[in-house]
Amino acid sequence: MKLRCAICLFLLGALAAIGAAPVAAQTPLPPGGFRLPASNAYSIHALSFDGDPFGKRDAFVLFVGRKGASATYFPRRHVEVTDTTIAADLGRLGSIDLHFVPSNQTTKAHPRCEPQQSIEFDSGSYQGRIDFEGEEGFTEVHASRAAGEPQMGLNLICPGGPAVEGSGGHAPGAYLHVHRRWSVGSVDLQARTNSPSRPPRFEASIQERGSDVPVIRTVAISGAPAAFEYDVSTQIARLAPPRPFAGVARFERSEKRPGRLRGGFSVDFPGRSDVSLSGARGGLSRYVANPGQVFRSSLRRRIDLP
Repeated sequence: MKLRCAICLFLLGALAAIGAAPVAAQTPLPPGGFRLPASNAYSIHALSFDGDPFGKRDAFVLFVGRKGASATYFPRRHVEVTDTTIAADLGRLGSIDLHFVPSNQTTKAHPRCEPQQSIEFDSGSYQGRIDFEGEEGFTEVHASRAAGEPQMGLNLICPGGPAVEGSGGHAPGAYLHVHRRWSVGSVDLQARTNSPSRPPRFEASIQERGSDVPVIRTVAISGAPAAFEYDVSTQIARLAPPRPFAGVARFERSEKRPGRLRGGFSVDFPGRSDVSLSGARGGLSRYVANPGQVFRSSLRRRIDLP
């Protein structure tokens, strides 16, 4: 199962847990998640799910992010969650062993796209032990306390609504999407711009499934217009985005086969540096993020990681 599908299943379970809570509970609910700062300007957000009442496996997801970069971890072994405790073995990355200390005071959290709705939870904290050391030293945290917070789960469930995008027709921009897969992972790159004179946006992600702690790493950055030059009609493009990307790539497509990136082109992800994007295959199409243009429009709904 792909990791993004795992996120959806996890969130459905969390929603079921919220929906199953008593309407008029005697005491406010624990938040089921926490947040705290980490080194190198990263922050950590966590979500937990007690699967026992629903006949499901307990689950725990750790989000580590800062502006333009994130890593999301899905430990699969030795995860134990109850209403008031969270324990997870992160292998060589560390471990989590916490119990919830209530404040007996209620606070509210609001979904980002439905601010008029809210859930109530206890404003207490999780206490115990939090040890996390990211791969290649990209961040670390060692703490005995973390503020309880369910907001990350609400943000993922409700990421802000659909975005209107278009492709084909006379759209002046371009959208390049290439990927490369192997037995236990995949890497993906998207570049898009509204026109040759507008700043392009570059987004890359890598999924790693070959361990007890699968992970999704992402980076996103904007560049100068010259960082993404393209000719959709001839299926040729040139990419030279700023760091965390390195090098220059040329995209070419011939006949009816998917196009391919060529050149010394790589990206540094949080915890995994110098990942080659050369050889990734995909396509180049006309694109614009403006519903007023004349083009064939489509609605896309996305869940973006922190």
